[in-house]
Amino acid sequence: MLALALILLAGGGVAVYNALQPAETEEVPFTLTRTATVERTTLSETVGLDGTLVPATQAELNFAVSGTVTKVYVKVGDVVEKDDKLAKIDDADLQDAVEMAEANLTSAKADYSDALDDGTSAQKKSAKAQVESAKAALATAKSNLKSAVLRSTIAGTVAEVNINKGDSIGGSNSSMDTSSSAAFLVLDPKAWQVEGTVSSADIANVKAGQKATVTIGESQEPVEGEVATVGIVASSSMDGQATFPVTVKLTAENDKLYSGTTATATITTSETPDVLAVATAAVQADGEQMYVTKADGTKVDITIGKTLGDLTEVTSGLSEGDEVQITMNIPMSTEAATDGEFGGGMGMGGMGVGGGTVVVQGGGGGPAMSRPQRMGG
Repeated sequence: MLALALILLAGGGVAVYNALQPAETEEVPFTLTRTATVERTTLSETVGLDGTLVPATQAELNFAVSGTVTKVYVKVGDVVEKDDKLAKIDDADLQDAVEMAEANLTSAKADYSDALDDGTSAQKKSAKAQVESAKAALATAKSNLKSAVLRSTIAGTVAEVNINKGDSIGGSNSSMDTSSSAAFLVLDPKAWQVEGTVSSADIANVKAGQKATVTIGESQEPVEGEVATVGIVASSSMDGQATFPVTVKLTAENDKLYSGTTATATITTSETPDVLAVATAAVQADGEQMYVTKADGTKVDITIGKTLGDLTEVTSGLSEGDEVQITMNIPMSTEAATDGEFGGGMGMGGMGVGGGTVVVQGGGGGPAMSRPQRMGG
């Protein structure tokens, strides 16, 4: 009898233990339905570009002649006008060269005068050539002397200074800073452009003059731009795909930007205005026939045109203001469904439609539950 009691007690304990264990969850389908309004809008096709912000106008400036730097007139950050002095080298040798060239020209002219008096035809011709050669040499010497002073070729801000007083310029003994190939970098801080690349699949649609929206760095405020140049020589990206260089120029002046900042651009390659459009997610197919389901449950056959992301052009079957259903099947565990976890986490934003009422239909013929919900779109 005692043994029987123990067996019954043990069996009851197992039953209680099993009853206290959480039930196994099972995924059941839930259907979310909401409405979207058919409306007229402009459909735009776009191409994306990743690139780097650079000045639209800049000048890398170097001395055209050799010598020792005797004066640096500017520092980084200085504002200069076109033809302002940047630096100067010792011009003593250059001045001597001018004086020698002048003397050679004087001598050549004297020889030519003598040849005209009693020289042969060949002597006259040779003497005249010597005069022309001396004139060219003098012009070169004067140009070199003028080049002893390096001037800015544009108006802008000095961005780099890579020489100092006492540096040797030109030849193998140059002692200028080798971090840059230019002695000075001057840029216009108000005019900027994005230099980037576009894939070979998209480049045929990109043309100079197309409008673009540019986002710079971490900025949340896009700026307007325009395609300036489209390259025709491809380069290979890291994944081996061919890409083409494209430059997008910012259309408004901005002196708060910095060269080298990353930027992205969205180029509008085509626009179709006054298009009757429906949310792409509402469009379904029955074979080759496209259709939508109106808010009242009526199935309507439609003819569609372009599909661009969240929106699809409708050419027949719907009218502006019609409301259609967007239906989405969401897997959900029985436990979550029991707890009513079907709220904000199941939003259907990004479908090009506004807010509405979400209707959740449980699997297995369970009762429908509705909940007003703000949806993204």
